[in-house]
Amino acid sequence: MNIALGYKPEEIAAVSIYVACRRNRVPLLLKEVIRVAKTSKAKVRSLYRRIIHYLELKPPIPDPADYLVKRLAPTIKVSSDALANALEIINKAKNAGVLHGKNPSAVAAAALYLAMVNKSKKISISRLARLAGVTSVTVKNILKVITPIVKST
Repeated sequence: MNIALGYKPEEIAAVSIYVACRRNRVPLLLKEVIRVAKTSKAKVRSLYRRIIHYLELKPPIPDPADYLVKRLAPTIKVSSDALANALEIINKAKNAGVLHGKNPSAVAAAALYLAMVNKSKKISISRLARLAGVTSVTVKNILKVITPIVKST
């Protein structure tokens, strides 16, 4: 059975890289794969599902901490204590069970924003959202969910 029949080579390559990144906890956004493959979201998602099913893979659920440490923090100057605080915020939100179904890159941006505010560092939500590849509204919505959890503990 040829699971990639009907797909362009660049689609197959892009999805293969995405699968490898997901399995190794390297934060890569699906929209980045779509942009590189120059194809539709439906084709990329379809091929991704076919590959996962055929190879019987169970890629780990994307972790906001991975996005924070491997994507966001390196792009801006973040002190180690602010980074540690953001990781702590993510862990509190995970333990509270409020992150299910939330975009991990948006959660990372929201946690970093709260950590920076706690350390009296100025950074805009829109800048963090742009770096995370999400909208500022998405980050603000996640802030509404995780801020009470952080303040209650």
